[in-house]
Amino acid sequence: MYLCAVVIAVLSALLYGAETSSMSVSNTKKLDTAHHRWQRKILKISWKDMITNKTVRERTGQDTLESIIRERSLRWFGHTYRMDSTG
Repeated sequence: MYLCAVVIAVLSALLYGAETSSMSVSNTKKLDTAHHRWQRKILKISWKDMITNKTVRERTGQDTLESIIRERSLRWFGHTYRMDSTG
């Protein structure tokens, strides 16, 4: 339960406003690096342990950051599209 709450809080702070702006490749890589670093800190995994990022994502139950941003962008786009068509 604690892990889930921490992951949600970190992810929300990391992706604040990401769905409304276009992301460059360098910004996406920086966010992805920060996301993996935070996941490893939450799970208390050192880089010396030689555990892949895929394994870390599986342990936390998270998708890749790119897919999370894409999902949030599509959700935001759908919301704004419905607002325009009903108003």
